[in-house]
Amino acid sequence: MASLKAPDFLQLINGYTAEGKAFYAYIAMDSAAYQNLQEKWSRGEKIDLTQAGEIIETGWGRYPDAATIDRMKRDHNAQENFMDILDNL
Repeated sequence: MASLKAPDFLQLINGYTAEGKAFYAYIAMDSAAYQNLQEKWSRGEKIDLTQAGEIIETGWGRYPDAATIDRMKRDHNAQENFMDILDNL
């Protein structure tokens, strides 16, 4: 059995549900999945985040609280400078 490719990074995504409720989600994804997501956003398409990668954490509100951010950094090596990381992939 082939092993799965490890994700390149953990992305914090925020947005609104179809009902208008704000949410955030941390998603482990590779650079190809991120590029696909960006293309869909630019075309204004609806996005199914379960197709983007592994959802690690979700919550209500535009941004996670400080404790969640710290936990994502500690437990999943979440990076705040993900755009710099993408530029170097």
